[in-house]
Amino acid sequence: MAICMICNSKADIDDNNTHEPKIACSSCGKFRITDVALNVIPKNVDPNWRIKIQDWIRMNQTDRYVLITTSVIKTIF
Repeated sequence: MAICMICNSKADIDDNNTHEPKIACSSCGKFRITDVALNVIPKNVDPNWRIKIQDWIRMNQTDRYVLITTSVIKTIF
């Protein structure tokens, strides 16, 4: 079992596509995040960045993996 890059909870990570891994997190839910989106998250600017992304994933959860792109990050922040 791996660790979720958003909330640090236990997660299953399928990184066969290294530019867009699939994460099934016990806390966040199921999502994919592009490597570019992961790098543009304003971690130093917003101390609540984890909570904001986690809330967005939960609100947009479907039976598929929610995709987080740079456009989504701009919408969240």
